[in-house]
This record gives sequence, structure tokens and C-alpha cells, in this order.
Amino acid sequence: MDRGAPASRSPLRERDTRDDRARHRPLCLDRPRDADAALRAYDRARRKAFRGKWAIERLVALAVGVPALLERAAVTLEASPAMANLFVGVAGDFVPASEVLRPGYLARLVFGNLLRSRSSPLPLSP
Repeated sequence: MDRGAPASRSPLRERDTRDDRARHRPLCLDRPRDADAALRAYDRARRKAFRGKWAIERLVALAVGVPALLERAAVTLEASPAMANLFVGVAGDFVPASEVLRPGYLARLVFGNLLRSRSSPLPLSP
């Protein structure tokens, strides 16, 4: 892996990206006039393939920059092994990022038990 590559890139994604480049390269070499169109197509395919992963990276960076948010997410993941396993699966590239980017998952991650406590009745004080 080269120094500029993100650490989260999987070997399968690297191979797919190399294959995409190889598929578009002959167009660029054989017909220089089509080079721009071929590279735009490659760029669109690359953005589509990595869009979810990049969104997850931005959300993690946001949480790291806001300690209270990071703490809240950590507490929620600790309390819900299923949510934690799903997040690890996305980070490991064997679960699609769209699973973690669903509004319901994100709401539970940030608000956790706060959502449940609002639906329960308030205790009566003596």
C-alpha cells in the first residue's frame, strides 16, 4: 500500500480500483480525444464505490472532534453488541456502509437509551 492510501482500504477494493483503471486506460491511450470522457466515467464509478465509506470516515472524524458525541456513541455501542458488530463490519468492508448510514441506526447511535426513556412513563415522586 502506498503512503497516500487510506489505511481502511481493503485489498478487494484496491483490486477493483486497479481493474477499473485498467479498463479505462486503453481508451485514453488509443483515442486521446476520449480520454476526458473515460476519466470522468472512472471518477464517477470511483465516487459511487467509495461514497458510503467516505461518509463513515467523515462521521467518525466529526465524533472524534466532539468528545461528548464520541462518548455517547461509545456508550451506545458498548450497550448494544449488535450495533457494534454492524459498525465493525462496515469498517472491515464486509458489510455495506449503507447499513450504518440509515437514519434509524444513526439516531440510535447518537441518542441511544434517550429515545427509549422518553417513551417510558416518568416515575412519580412522593
